[in-house]
Amino acid sequence: MVIDLSQPVKAYFTDDDLDDFELFHEAISQVSKNIETVPFSTCELLLKALKESTPHIIFIDINLGAMSGIDCLKVLQSMPHLSNVPKVIMSTSASKVQMDECVKLGCNYYLQKPSSYNAVMNEMRIIFERDWESITL
Repeated sequence: MVIDLSQPVKAYFTDDDLDDFELFHEAISQVSKNIETVPFSTCELLLKALKESTPHIIFIDINLGAMSGIDCLKVLQSMPHLSNVPKVIMSTSASKVQMDECVKLGCNYYLQKPSSYNAVMNEMRIIFERDWESITL
């Protein structure tokens, strides 16, 4: 499944760092004006929203407050309406142990947060243009 950017796309973005959200939001808006980025500062808020709606893609920072991105992935596994929704875990580190755990929990893509705007924009292009049915991390 490739996300159809010719239609409105809803991307849920969970990160407790407002600066990171703004950077990713700006980069995503350069990929397509049809992508609406919906921010959440905690996994608890994300999970509440997911009970009522289904986005096209979910971004989750691994290092959040009380509930980590990994804890959030565990809960998402129990939500069958999200089984085909790509889940992107974001982290400043690229720990092989964390990556393996995220894959086991249904993560489709592990994004080591880039340090520059151009690198973020390139990653967003890759993420929004990929075929999610044939992906391997």
